[in-house]
Amino acid sequence: LVKRAGKEILFVAQEIRTEWPYIAERQIAFYEICAELGIQLDASRIFVRDFKDLKKDVGELCSVVMAQKKFPKAIFILPVQAVLPFVMKIEERKKYAGTDFTLLIFDYENSLIGHKGIGMLRQRWDEMIERACVWVSRFGRRNALSFFREKIKPEFIYN
Repeated sequence: LVKRAGKEILFVAQEIRTEWPYIAERQIAFYEICAELGIQLDASRIFVRDFKDLKKDVGELCSVVMAQKKFPKAIFILPVQAVLPFVMKIEERKKYAGTDFTLLIFDYENSLIGHKGIGMLRQRWDEMIERACVWVSRFGRRNALSFFREKIKPEFIYN
């Protein structure tokens, strides 16, 4: 995202809730990577909502994006349910991924395959499930936890 669009990123995330404990980890990972890459986040470019009212929240997101003094060249959206409505709404305002901005999403959205300017991180669920099954079969044995020290990197898809 930084290579394609620069260091001015607009970050979109859902509020941290107990039913989605992984959201906090994803947000922390984003902030850590920003620190590593020297990206300075501006508070006006961080958009956090609960995304329970998707239409309202995506409408607000588009208004925030359009109100920026300088249109963001890089947008990173965590809540996958907001991505397609955002792309459709922002295109209504004549702003297009691949031309006006680059979009990165943390999940895979099949309907966006072939859409220019959108990068997706597809989790390798089959490998994760396989490793979890092996771990369960090893449970109680010595070094069973060391099995999970190796991270499973997601597949990056970019059109």
